[in-house]
Amino acid sequence: MINVLKLRKAIIDKYQSYVESLMDIRDDELRAKAQHIIDSQKLWPDPLLQCNPGFKNGESIAELVDQDLLHPEMDKIFAKYILRKHQSEAIQLGAQNKGFIVTSGTGSGKSLTYLGTIFNSVLQRPETERKGVQAIIVYPMNALINSQFDSTEDLKREYEDQYGKHSFPINIKKYTGQEDDQEKKEVIRNPPHVLLTNYMMLELLLTRAKESGLSQAITDQLRFLVFDELHTYRGRQGADVALLIRRIKAHSKQKVVCIGTSATLSSGKPQDQKKEVAKLGQQLFDEVYTPEQIIGETLQKRIRRPLPEQEELHRSVSEDLSTIKDEKALLDHPLSCWMEQRIALQYFGETHQWLRGKPQTVKQIADLLSQDSGHAKDFCEEQLDVYLQVLQRINESLPEHRHFLPFRIHQFIQQTGQIKVTLESRGKRSIVQDDKPFEYKDGKRLPLFTVWFNRQSGTPYLPVTLGDKGVIPWDGESDPSEDFPGKNGYLILEENPQDPLWSAEREKELLPDSWMETKKSGTSIKKEKAIYLPQKIHLNSSGTRQKMESSPYKPGFWRHH
Repeated sequence: MINVLKLRKAIIDKYQSYVESLMDIRDDELRAKAQHIIDSQKLWPDPLLQCNPGFKNGESIAELVDQDLLHPEMDKIFAKYILRKHQSEAIQLGAQNKGFIVTSGTGSGKSLTYLGTIFNSVLQRPETERKGVQAIIVYPMNALINSQFDSTEDLKREYEDQYGKHSFPINIKKYTGQEDDQEKKEVIRNPPHVLLTNYMMLELLLTRAKESGLSQAITDQLRFLVFDELHTYRGRQGADVALLIRRIKAHSKQKVVCIGTSATLSSGKPQDQKKEVAKLGQQLFDEVYTPEQIIGETLQKRIRRPLPEQEELHRSVSEDLSTIKDEKALLDHPLSCWMEQRIALQYFGETHQWLRGKPQTVKQIADLLSQDSGHAKDFCEEQLDVYLQVLQRINESLPEHRHFLPFRIHQFIQQTGQIKVTLESRGKRSIVQDDKPFEYKDGKRLPLFTVWFNRQSGTPYLPVTLGDKGVIPWDGESDPSEDFPGKNGYLILEENPQDPLWSAEREKELLPDSWMETKKSGTSIKKEKAIYLPQKIHLNSSGTRQKMESSPYKPGFWRHH
């Protein structure tokens, strides 16, 4: 069994070691700032722990088959599944050819809502009417497409093994930029019932001549259009997707039912969320969604007893938690009750319902456990680590529908970012890791300059544009502007003019090829390194130039001390 917390720490330790290996910075102040950023863990904050709570069950597949809502074969395809309430509600809407949007948390089985709807629709039609693309499922990332395809392959394999069928009744294919030409040609020749793709590939296959056969199969037979992870389609990308959906619906010969899912769509009070989601659905799909078509998760406690009092919780946390051996012992333990009602769930009194608890760091959970139990924070954190290992071990021995508080670790890793400085002397200059362009000091607005580092020598330098009025930051690529004409170059930050950080002779071979100077001599053409290197530039604290020596080449290097 893998200890996920230890695995996370090992990954972060290796990444930190990698980042530090790139920090050969010769400037002591800048190196200290970079090390402080790493030591503060701003780049990889503490991970968030999220426990999946218990879901209220809905009507089963068999019950929906008995009600003639679903095809009998559905009970065989999804034989191992116990439907949760939100899954059952969504599939019932889908069976009536009504669109819906499911807003339930990660790990709640959202994909079953649209797969069940699509499979049932295909099976309900005579085989002669099953040709062509009946449904398109759009994902924001190819990794999600591959994962979903693997899951449907598992369904297919289990179905054929169980019932001795030679072929699964639903044909599912993926169509992304990862498939080779032969695979794509096969999809075009024999369009599947269900096509898994991303929105950019969907737009391409509808417009390219070589895929006209697949495009026609969509136009003729498409009945369901599903967008997973709806929250990713915002801003300009959301507008592009909304127009694509409208174009598909306008050209389709069949009525197209639109379905969406997301774990993150709205915030605020539960009674207001459905209105917000319905508004988004109308903007994206150009359809009106009633409150009944916006389906959220219905959560419930697995452990019926009330929260333990402090004395009981204190005593139970003091125990050797590794001795919890099975499901019954786990559910009987007071700490399990506390974890469910204080971490996995939160009670919303206005609507008298349990809602999903917000993810928290292990330290935050340990602090709360310390308050409720009276134990020290460090001890609570140690015991939580043991408890999570026990929880993982016992859940692995149980069927999925009996798992108790299965948890996920969410680790965010930021890009290293940039260090910026003001043009002031050492000890006085501001050194920040920020995207802001200015720093205010004593009522003055001082520009912040991005520091670049030579990876071979560790030399820090500032890309700047130098003009008659002083210097301004330069992005390293664009030409000087009309508002600030001048020369682009690199300002070297020297501590001691007698011991310069940068030497033209030492480093000119490391300059990029784009800085090569082409010179013609008779019939021959010679390329040399172009170096723009005055001896000194004196700058005051606001960056105004006081003295400069000229040279003919650019970009260039100036030394500043």
